Amino acid sequence: MITINHPSVQTEGNAVTISYPILQDGHAPRTLSFTVDSRFRDFLNPGRADGALVALLPWISQQGGQVRVLPAISAHLYHFGIRLLSHILTGIGPFLKPVELAGEVHAEVLSPIPGCRIGTGGSLGVDSLCTIAELEKAGTPVTHLFHNNCGSHWGNRELLEGRRKLSRNFAEKNGMEFVWMDSSLYDFYGNEGYLNWFPFLDSGSVLVLNGLMNSYWTSATYHINHPDFTTRDRRDYCEFHLQSHILSAAETEQVRFHLHGLDLARYEKTAILANYPPACDFLNVCLERAFNYGTCLKCRRTISQLYLLGHLQEFSKVFNLRAFQDKPLRFLAKTIVHSGHFQQEMLYLLKHSTVLSPSEKRQVWFHCIRKQPSLLSRSSQ
Repeated sequence: MITINHPSVQTEGNAVTISYPILQDGHAPRTLSFTVDSRFRDFLNPGRADGALVALLPWISQQGGQVRVLPAISAHLYHFGIRLLSHILTGIGPFLKPVELAGEVHAEVLSPIPGCRIGTGGSLGVDSLCTIAELEKAGTPVTHLFHNNCGSHWGNRELLEGRRKLSRNFAEKNGMEFVWMDSSLYDFYGNEGYLNWFPFLDSGSVLVLNGLMNSYWTSATYHINHPDFTTRDRRDYCEFHLQSHILSAAETEQVRFHLHGLDLARYEKTAILANYPPACDFLNVCLERAFNYGTCLKCRRTISQLYLLGHLQEFSKVFNLRAFQDKPLRFLAKTIVHSGHFQQEMLYLLKHSTVLSPSEKRQVWFHCIRKQPSLLSRSSQ
């Protein structure tokens, strides 16, 4: 049995932390904490546990599924959300158990907070920047840029701090409220936690702020008809196929979640950013450093797509292009071979690009075949 106990709220300097004691039979007590700027103290409600419960659901399921929640939770989440989220988790594999709320549950109908506060993640990668650009184009611009320590920088404090500084500058320059959060979720999930369970961690972190952002947009990683959307890995299936269902189930009366980008391939998102001027100064995709060093897989893929789209020069300020400029055709070929889930769209972009001559395209294709001969049989299918 796991118990989410009543939290405490403490302010220290310019930061405020809400801490939930987590009790587990046969184990030492633990603490789940969320820290934000003290300006948002009024949105940390010690009488509620919606965010803590959603963020911990996969871990609770791994520990046997029984949980007692002492603070109140949303009536919408209690009557509809937890049941669906439990079904999603148990569908992944036998190591995950149904989540059962034990004891008396204090379910309260929340009153919506007036106003329109639109939030989204602030990692400033291709997916999140595309979401920001499209919301602005639709006349519903982002008002709150959210940056927490659950992300592609998971476990890398140097990368986290570098991106947080960049995200803060982007928010200030574009008239958005910057909302940072540090949590102790890493202590519960370890190194692979974010990659395995990010829809739960992200939505739970947003719910901790109890309606500060009442309309929150999550950025989809893949196109809904992506060729590698299969059930070969049930955990991947949970993350991507069911992401929209997870977000919908995590909603409360105060927070609505939306998923952007399911209709867009990665190169289409990159093309949108080519026509969004702020991206030329703030796009950040590197897996290794706070600056786009130009050699990791995401840097290589983004550089290659920008080049094939004819827009790389506009982004020269945010990428180290030495590796690309040294041998551009070999750079493209190596990127295509190692693109994994995105290989098919990279090949499509190579075929239809007007930047390369037919002879240059043949050279790139030749280098690809040398590195990955199986591409030859695939191209004839």
